[in-house]
Amino acid sequence: MDYVFSHFTGILVTSTVYMLIYCAAMKNKPRVYPQVILPSFISGVMWAVADIGWFVANDTLSQPISFPIITSVSQLDQSHRLSHTLGHCAGKLLHGIVEQVFTGQNSQYGDATGKLEVWK
Repeated sequence: MDYVFSHFTGILVTSTVYMLIYCAAMKNKPRVYPQVILPSFISGVMWAVADIGWFVANDTLSQPISFPIITSVSQLDQSHRLSHTLGHCAGKLLHGIVEQVFTGQNSQYGDATGKLEVWK
């Protein structure tokens, strides 16, 4: 796992360069919103822990096993959260698909054959 340090160093250098470009474009008067500094820092720490977990999983398991798990579980989690958070905005089709993926059975929007009823 020699590449973890270089990975995070590259992220730090890239974000610093982007910040310098932003400060130059704003003529050294960047907009800073104090109420988002702590949540942004916490989010970055959570992302870093998850990223290190990804490296450990790739190192422990082989790539053909770990990569599909790592990439699909996060997408399913995001879809599930979106469906329940914005269910009224996302529509019945997305909600039904996500429910069928997570439960393995028909949701309230599907019939006995497994077909989704979008317009109920």
